[in-house]
Amino acid sequence: MSVQIVVHGAAGRMGRQILELAAQDRRFQIVGAVETAGHPQVGQQTAGGVRIVDDLASVCDEGRVLIDFSQPSAAVAAASVCRLRRMPVVTGTTGFSPEQAATLREASEEIPVFHSPNMALGMHAFACLMTQAARLLRGYDIEISETHHAAKKDAPSGTALRIAELLCKELGLDPNSVLRHGRHGLCGPRRDSEIGVHALRLGDVVGEHTVFFAAAGEVLTFTHRCHSRAVFARGALEAALFVSRQPPGLYDMESLLARKDKGAQWNG
Repeated sequence: MSVQIVVHGAAGRMGRQILELAAQDRRFQIVGAVETAGHPQVGQQTAGGVRIVDDLASVCDEGRVLIDFSQPSAAVAAASVCRLRRMPVVTGTTGFSPEQAATLREASEEIPVFHSPNMALGMHAFACLMTQAARLLRGYDIEISETHHAAKKDAPSGTALRIAELLCKELGLDPNSVLRHGRHGLCGPRRDSEIGVHALRLGDVVGEHTVFFAAAGEVLTFTHRCHSRAVFARGALEAALFVSRQPPGLYDMESLLARKDKGAQWNG
């Protein structure tokens, strides 16, 4: 039986990509596409034959899954609607404030909520490898660089921050004390255990994350590079399949990969 999905942020880069892939995949049935009121594409037909609407509640129902790629305030509002309708949520939106993140956690007490700042399966394998590298290279200087398209609104990327958090956890460091976002002026020498996080915005770059480990006489450089948003869209659809079969709770890509590692199947 196919999973019925509603795409929130349907006219955005990610929304369009998800709709295109889902329309070609028998595991999914597109039952809704939503944009903000006043958006010029409201009323237009999308891949899969559905028309974009501006009323989320009109297409939400128990048994469906919402896939959200929008803005933080819109994503939180959508999660609140889904909470009332007992409808699972997958969101790849980034830039949540602590209060907004808390609202998502509260919603996860009643519905499954899947949140990941990066839906690429390969990125999460990359993050796992980086924690292993940090363990092996304890004491090395670490810097993180991320590059995205010029239109990206938040910086640094949620993925870069997530990698930094995982490295801090592995090394027993407090992110609030050791993370340094960029450098300029007379900033002094690098502190012990400092982890630099740097953001570049260039052209139409889909997404690139690089982690550097350096010590006297050597530098190790690891890079994950996405060439197409289809990578993120496929991950979001995998997440929708996964979360459609889960009890209430807060899930992420690590949860999905852990189930895959155990041989779980969700191909319908």
